[in-house]
Amino acid sequence: MPFAAAGFAAVVALVPGLFAFRAVSSLIELISVSADAKADLVQIFASDLTTFFLTTVVMVTGLLVPLAVTQFFVSRRARSTPVSSSD
Repeated sequence: MPFAAAGFAAVVALVPGLFAFRAVSSLIELISVSADAKADLVQIFASDLTTFFLTTVVMVTGLLVPLAVTQFFVSRRARSTPVSSSD
């Protein structure tokens, strides 16, 4: 099971890179195409760049929100636990 989890995490991390690569590729291709095809390439570029950005933001949010919630409850539990003193 740990091997499958590591493999899944590795593949998920490649998804934003795929869209970034496609956006850069379409941006480079814009230089060498005619004016008729530029509108389509600009749309493809904008779509890939937006998908890259949103995917990255959602992945970061999915990492930070559970971490913040966990830290909140751990610190809350530590504050509410009374410290026993030995006399």
